[in-house]
Amino acid sequence: MALVIYHVLPCAGGGWSVKRAAAKRSSGTYVKKALALAAASRLAKAHPSAQVVIHNAAGTIVGDRRFTASSHKVYRVKKDRVRKMRKTIERKERRAQRLRSKRRSAAKKGLRAQRQQRLARSQAARTAANRRR
Repeated sequence: MALVIYHVLPCAGGGWSVKRAAAKRSSGTYVKKALALAAASRLAKAHPSAQVVIHNAAGTIVGDRRFTASSHKVYRVKKDRVRKMRKTIERKERRAQRLRSKRRSAAKKGLRAQRQQRLARSQAARTAANRRR
């Protein structure tokens, strides 16, 4: 298990960026330091062993936060729970869509039956009118 390190650094144009160690580009830029810290923590929890290094506005290291396998496990459990909820919602939506489709086709069949009955009545009326002539 390699230790994954994320840095919360000040941006040149203002704001804060989250950057993985030895990366050329930042993972994201944020207006407030608290938002950058939250994003870095979220990224770090996705790994079994990670560290977030916090810098101040001058760029010097102020502190760090370590994330171990236990926080990674909690992250995974939450992620799995969300995934299951989404699957349930999608399943319910698919079922509702199937039911709507069945209702529509039943309504169409009903309309067809009504149309056929009208045609049969009009044909019967025509044939009766022809017999009277």
